[in-house]
Amino acid sequence: MKKISATILASAMTLALFAGCGQKISETDVSVTSSETQATTTAATTAETSAQTTEETFEDVSFEDYRGTQLLNYLDHQYYFDGEPLPKAETNLQFIIAFEDMRNDANMGYYELTPDGMYVDLSASYPDKEYDTLGDYLVKKAEVAIAKTCILCKRAEAEGVKLTEDHYSDIELTIESFRKQAESFYMSLEDFIQLYVGPGYTESDFRKAFERYSLSIVYEQNYCDNYKFSDAEINTPYLTGALFYAPDSAEQEKKDEALKSAQSMKDACKNVDDIITLAEENGTANKYGYIVVIKGQGLDSEIEDWACSPDRKAGDIEILHSSEMGYYVVGYRGIESQITYTPYIRYALFSAPEEADQAVKDQALKDAESMKNACTNLDDFKKLATQAADLKVVAEFNDMVVSKDQTVPAFDSWAFDANRKEGEIDVIYAPEYGYFVVGFLGMKEVHSDILNSIAQNKLKSSYLEEYNSGKHELHTDDEFLPAPAAPTPTDIPVQPTEEVLPSGSETAAATETIQATPVPEVNPAGQSATNVLVVVFITLAAVAIAAVVVILISHTVRNSKNPSEQTFVSGGDDAEEDEEDKGSAEEDSGDPDPEEEKTEDDESSEDEDKKDGE
Repeated sequence: MKKISATILASAMTLALFAGCGQKISETDVSVTSSETQATTTAATTAETSAQTTEETFEDVSFEDYRGTQLLNYLDHQYYFDGEPLPKAETNLQFIIAFEDMRNDANMGYYELTPDGMYVDLSASYPDKEYDTLGDYLVKKAEVAIAKTCILCKRAEAEGVKLTEDHYSDIELTIESFRKQAESFYMSLEDFIQLYVGPGYTESDFRKAFERYSLSIVYEQNYCDNYKFSDAEINTPYLTGALFYAPDSAEQEKKDEALKSAQSMKDACKNVDDIITLAEENGTANKYGYIVVIKGQGLDSEIEDWACSPDRKAGDIEILHSSEMGYYVVGYRGIESQITYTPYIRYALFSAPEEADQAVKDQALKDAESMKNACTNLDDFKKLATQAADLKVVAEFNDMVVSKDQTVPAFDSWAFDANRKEGEIDVIYAPEYGYFVVGFLGMKEVHSDILNSIAQNKLKSSYLEEYNSGKHELHTDDEFLPAPAAPTPTDIPVQPTEEVLPSGSETAAATETIQATPVPEVNPAGQSATNVLVVVFITLAAVAIAAVVVILISHTVRNSKNPSEQTFVSGGDDAEEDEEDKGSAEEDSGDPDPEEEKTEDDESSEDEDKKDGE
């Protein structure tokens, strides 16, 4: 029972971190994807049920039960940065984040899993010759992250960037969430933290590590907010493209077929929009969509050179060859600005949806009009909305950017009225929600996600250059022992009293799907239901933890060109890695404002394109 209890506990600890990570770390309102929400919700339900059964359940759970037997070899090494010792809890935290990120990648098939399918196998060989084992790569990945935190914290100190009271409040929420989860599992807070960061660490150790980690993130956000973009970065060539994947390493037959398909598409195109239409109709393109071309941001040089040519004209269509990717059919759309101006409004909601009683609607309208009449300016608006919210009269209030066709119709028509003037206050009705008091704050400059990516990549380049230049010294004198061989499923005793899953069951099939990378063959019929659930829960925990890091770093990307089409985006790799560009694709499910999300997000680096093609 201990093993399955540990995995349920892992999911619960992840939920604690979710609950505590305040959104004030970044002003961007970020939500996890629906799959991650479902994963954590399922884990929470199971954890809650289990916690209610017995106080004995988690009595003997160890760090190895939660993280596996290999990770301990890589923790508790004393690191020094510029001669100063770093707290071991801080470096452990970076190793654990790197480990969970690699485990998530292993679940997607990039790395090898342990034979039981629960963890990334640190004793396995690294996919190429750069490192001997995945454990060696873990060390490099974590050390880059440790250096990043140290460098950014030093910069923050030099530039006067500090954590605000709101940031400290968010950290307290995280600690409190851990405390509540610990209590629900009849554990002390420090025992709970030690399962997360490693044996022997206190609340104070974890708090200090989390504070420095948070400061590095706040500095990153501040850097991106204040980055000065060049005209070439703001005004960029904009293409429509379709990729027929056939790198030079492919067989000649595949390359000939890709070129033939590309030529056929080009010949059939009457305009650049036809590229999308034909790609949807014939289904032969590996990827298709829109390409924003920014020099030095990761696109093939063939595409950059063609798009940035001074001879390029809107409507040009061409076939471009990439030795690594194959054949692109690209159409030039012209120059597009990555900065737009959109209405910025303040609102307060008096809840009275269409299905509410008439008396509720009448009272909501009366309250909304009273508030509007009491406002002499938008500052009054904020004060009155705060007071009304405290009295539960206002359901919610906020300031929001109104994106065209992404809010309820009432917001759209009011915000985009050409006669709207700054400071204007009004009452509008949206049947979906009720009555809104709205105030016009003016037109706000909005940067595209492309610009956000540019700023993040510039920051990454700067701290990596600083780290690799030898200006700083990061080292440990402690030896890293090789990861022990991963245990095989036969090492886990099977409880004869538990129900055995037939090999064709739905749960067994789901487990096989999760184990996307090749592992030694395991017969589901030979595993207990507990062992299968271990794989499921540990996978859910890995997905959720990866999402936490994404939320903290605020690397969500939203693209609203067309929800039915994939979108090529020139962009960098994960900010925690310098050795490998796997690309990323995160979705933002929207915020609690009265918006009806209609976009599908898809950020793809060239390496991810390559993987899709393979």
